[in-house]
Parts: sequence; structure tokens; C-alpha cells
Amino acid sequence: MPMPMMALSTKMVMPNIFVAALPSSLARIYHLLSQPVHASTLGLFRMLFSICMMWQALKFADVFYDLRRTKMVFPYAGLDFSPPCAPQTGEFLLSVNFIAGLMVMCGACTRIATVVLFATFAYIFHITEENHNNHYILICHVTFVASFLDWGRWGSVDALVAAWLERRRRRGGGRTTQNGIRTTSVVPYWNLLLMQLLFTIPYFYGAIAKCNHDWLLRAEPPTMWFSRRAETDLDSPLLFAYKTAWYPWFVAWGGMLFDLTISFILFSRPLKLPLGLPGVLLFNCMNKVMFNIGVFPVAMLASYTLFAQPETPAVCAWIVKKHILGMEDAADTFPYVGPRWHSFWLVPLPPDAYASAKKKQHLRTEEVVDAEAAAAAAAAAEVAAMTTNDGEDKSSPTTQLSLRGAFVLVFLAGFATFHFLGPLRHFVLYPPGVSWHEEGHLGAWHMMLRSKHGDVMIDFLEDGAAPPPPPPPMAAASHRKHKHVHAPAHRVFISEDRFLNTRQRRKLITKPHTVLLYVQHMSRIYREAGRNLTGAYARSCYCLNARAPAKMFVETTNLLDWAYRYEYVWPFGERSGVLVGAGGGGFLTPLPPVHSPGGRDACSIDALGGYSYDHVRQEVTMSPTHMQIHAAAGLQFEGEEVKHVTSDQFSTPKAATSSSLVMSFCQESLPVFSSSSMWTLQL
Repeated sequence: MPMPMMALSTKMVMPNIFVAALPSSLARIYHLLSQPVHASTLGLFRMLFSICMMWQALKFADVFYDLRRTKMVFPYAGLDFSPPCAPQTGEFLLSVNFIAGLMVMCGACTRIATVVLFATFAYIFHITEENHNNHYILICHVTFVASFLDWGRWGSVDALVAAWLERRRRRGGGRTTQNGIRTTSVVPYWNLLLMQLLFTIPYFYGAIAKCNHDWLLRAEPPTMWFSRRAETDLDSPLLFAYKTAWYPWFVAWGGMLFDLTISFILFSRPLKLPLGLPGVLLFNCMNKVMFNIGVFPVAMLASYTLFAQPETPAVCAWIVKKHILGMEDAADTFPYVGPRWHSFWLVPLPPDAYASAKKKQHLRTEEVVDAEAAAAAAAAAEVAAMTTNDGEDKSSPTTQLSLRGAFVLVFLAGFATFHFLGPLRHFVLYPPGVSWHEEGHLGAWHMMLRSKHGDVMIDFLEDGAAPPPPPPPMAAASHRKHKHVHAPAHRVFISEDRFLNTRQRRKLITKPHTVLLYVQHMSRIYREAGRNLTGAYARSCYCLNARAPAKMFVETTNLLDWAYRYEYVWPFGERSGVLVGAGGGGFLTPLPPVHSPGGRDACSIDALGGYSYDHVRQEVTMSPTHMQIHAAAGLQFEGEEVKHVTSDQFSTPKAATSSSLVMSFCQESLPVFSSSSMWTLQL
């Protein structure tokens, strides 16, 4: 064949070979991930995790009571399609969530109970960002993935029912064992692998998040936290450590190194017990004592059970049953022969590796292998040729990928893409300083890495009003303490808005995008009051991790121009709200330097916006404008609850308003409050 023709033939054949080899490779990956492993570690984790879920349901008991004392909620970016419910309905959902957790713990109707557990918790969590915590995101991920798993096959009511049905099939001559054990007690390996990955991702990406200037080179914010606790937390068992200079550096560097290595240690068979167990215990117990971050440390401790050999809890139960309780129906030997595992990593070997390893051993020793190796080889042949525990026929060639196998691989690929790339998006899509502007912060596992305090003052302008004048220089601020300052018709310190509850005010003044949500909501309040809001300008001053104080919001930017445009991935929205360069657009300033240039601070909380903080705060607190606008919109603060007292569409007797607060999504609400991102509490 001439050389050009040969080259052309090679180009035509190579893609065909690749396409033909792809299904075979995917089928081999699927068969590797579908090897049956014992379900006991997954079952034990299910019981422990469900206890954490019931504990969390009790901690959520006051969520809807807090919502009675506010005019709005703060939905997550892109999740404003999830409508709030009435407080009575929310309290009912909390009860359903607790019962679902109890059912999952007992393993009764496990699959259905897990779906209900995920749906109720995710809904309650996504109603408002004021309840945000990183471990709530982890709980949503775990319960969602568990809805697709068979984690109720051991230590559950479902397993007892399955064992009873199995005995009936045995009497009928049906096949009841696989790989040396009842088919009701094994799960595909990918079930266990997904749970293991879910609990190592926060560790590993937490280490990546800790690799920043403040944490590693300044030991901030631990230095700031512990110096305060040395004076206030006098009963803490770590008081002696808080008073030392080295302890913040130990927490910073030790935490980063632990997070970076623990994932690999837990997957290491020789190291997970001598290093992994004490490390996990020490790290999570210290987190609980130092930061008291809810159920997260307890759930991470429970996740250690996932990294034991899959049959370990079942073996312990068999030993108790056979040798301690002396039960006669216990088998003489533990009836399970699992797949061969890698000598170092906690991953099973491919099924075809059993036969090759067996053949090499036979040629080397020329002896009859022992019974255990023979059983493992027979199990491997059975796995490769017959069936898995979920009933899929494998009598067809392994080069064929079934529809179920394709679905599993697509699900695993989506899982890996979301969890492995999502936490890194702020490195690509947004400017540096995620702890400052918080774009890309959600779900990136930046845990306990920032301490931000300050306040923001917003000037609301109506038709015909000019933008507020530029603030006077910092040096002139002290001379304006007792002078009347130029102010628009409506000026608000968010930290003083009585129509927000305490938790909302605390979250709102530190999260830039929630300030946008507040401005969006105020524009609806103005429209319902018959007034036209044309501008909202923020004056702010914040300190991040003991850095120099700086203005977070660009004072010349109208925040109404950024409504509904925040943290949507380009090109579907603005790429970033951070001001980059002198000619760039944005409403947020870049990350401030550690020290003020020239030793002069850019702002002062005591002289916010260049004016006397105390004087303006007193002026705002005494001004009736804020109350008048809300009253004209039909909202009034009575006692501890926000009441909707007037409505042209739905008139409710005032005597009946004490117990029936509902969100504006409900039919009793005003149309102005039901749009897009905000809802209010009304009657």
C-alpha cells in the first residue's frame, strides 16, 4: 500500500478503535464499582448519622418562630424559586423531618424515609440564608446521595423483613446467597465509595481554603479569637492554650496539614487506625470545644465508621451473638467472603485480578490453595459472570454496558464534576479575596476562615433627590460630631432595622449579597407605599481578619442597578460585582491590604461615611421615616412580630392577627411581595 493511503487508513481506523474500546472500558469501570461489599459499615453510619439529623431537627425548632419577627427572608442566589411556607406548615415539616430521621435510624422503609428526610431538611434550609452553616450543605449532599443508595440493608427493619422473605425463598428453592453471604446484606461498592468521598471532600477542600495569606502567614483569625477568649472564656478547658502565643499558629498550620492529609490516611488500610482514628477524634473534639459548631463534629466522627473494613460491624455483631450471647442460630463461621482489597488502599481489586493472582500463586508454589482463596476466586468468577446484588444479569459479555450501568456512571460523573470543581470556582470566576466579597464562597468549604465586623448605612433616594454628597475627609469627621448632617429622605443603618430579627441583622451586615437582597426588598416596600425609589447608596466600614478597616461598598454605585444580578455565572449575569481598576464597574471594593497605606485608615466605624457614627445612628433611630414607609406599605411592628395590618385586597380583622402569620407566597399576601427574590411575613 502506498504511504499516503496507509496514513489515511490509519487515521480512519484509530477513531473507530477508540469508539469500540470506550464501551468496554466503561463496562470494566462499572463492574469494578459494582462489586458486592458488606453493608454493615454503611448501616452503622446510617444509624449514627440519623441521630445527628434528629438532633439538628431539634436545633431548628425556633427557625419559624424567628421568621415571625421579620418582614423578609433572604433566599440563596438562584434558589429564589423555592417559596416559603406558613410558620405552622414549617413547624409541621420539622416534625416530619424528625420522624423521618427516626425511621432512617431504625431502617424502616429506609428509601422512602431518606427521600422525605432530604426533602424536608433541604426545604427548611433553603428558605432563608440567615440559617446558613457549611455543615447544613453537607447534610443536604449526604441525604440526597443516600436517597439513591441501599444503606438500609444491614441493621434495619428492612433487613429483618428481607431475611424473612429470604427464608421463604430458600424453602422454595430460590437463590439466596451471593459471594458467600445473603444477597440482602451486600451493596455495590460505589454505594460505600460515594459516602466516603462526601466526608473527605470537606477535609481536602478545607485544606485548600486554608492556604491563604491570613491563615498561614498571620494566623488570623485564630489569634484574634483566642486573645479575646483568654479574657472572657474563663471556664474553657483550653484557657491555658488561649493565653499562649504559639497556640493560634498551631491551630492554623496543624489544621491545614490535618485537612490536607486525613483523606489519604482514611483511605490507607495500614494508617487509618493508628493515625486516622486519633487524628479524627482530636480534631473534631477540639472543633466542638473551641467553636461549638453544632452537629458537624459529631457527624464527622460518625463518618469514621465508613472507612473500616465493610464487614467489621457485622463481624462484631456475629462475635457477640455467637460467643457472648451463645445464640444457637448463629453460624459456626462468619458467612462472608468479600472481594480482594488493595494491600495499601481501601479499594477492591478488579474481579479479573483474582484469577491472575491465583494462577501466579499456583505456578509459584504448585500447591493446592487454601479454602479461603478458593472461595474468593469462586466469588470473583460469580461476580464477573452471573449477577450482582441488585439483580443485574451479567451473563452477557463484559464489553456491554447496560442501561443501569450507564445511569450509574453518569450519576458518578455528575457527582465528581459538581463536588470536585464547584468548590474551586472562586479561583476562576471571581477576583481574589473570597472572604471579603464572598463571591463563590457558598459551598467552597471556607470554614472558620474569616472574622468580619463593621456596619453599613444606606441612603434611599426618591424621585428628584440628588445622590448623597461625597463624604468629608477622615480628618474632618470629628468636627462634624454635633452638626446637622445632610441626609436623604430615608437613611437606614441595617443593624438598627427593627423589622429584621437579630439573626438576620447579624448575617446581613457581613454578607454583601444579602445587602442587595435588602435593597431589593426595600424597593418593593416603596412601591407598595406609593413612592418611587430611584437610588440606594451604601456607606460602610469593615475589618476582615484584623486587616486595616476599609469600605466594602463603592459609595458612588447605585445598588438598585445590581439587583437580581449578583453571583450568576457569566455570561448569564455579571461576572463579578467587585470593582476592578479605575474604569471597572462594580459595587464592591477589592480585598483591602493588611496595613493601611501610609498608616492612614480608609474609614472608621466610629465615623462611618465620614460622619459621626453615634450622631447619625441616633438621628436614624429617632427618625419616623422608616416606620412611616412600612406603615404605608401595610406593615407594622407590634410587640415581637411583624404584622400586616392593612390591605385593599384581603382585609383581616385586627383581633384575628395574633396567630396567623404567613409568608407572602400564600394566597393572603400582597402581589408586590411575591415577586422573584423576596417574601414578607404577613397575615
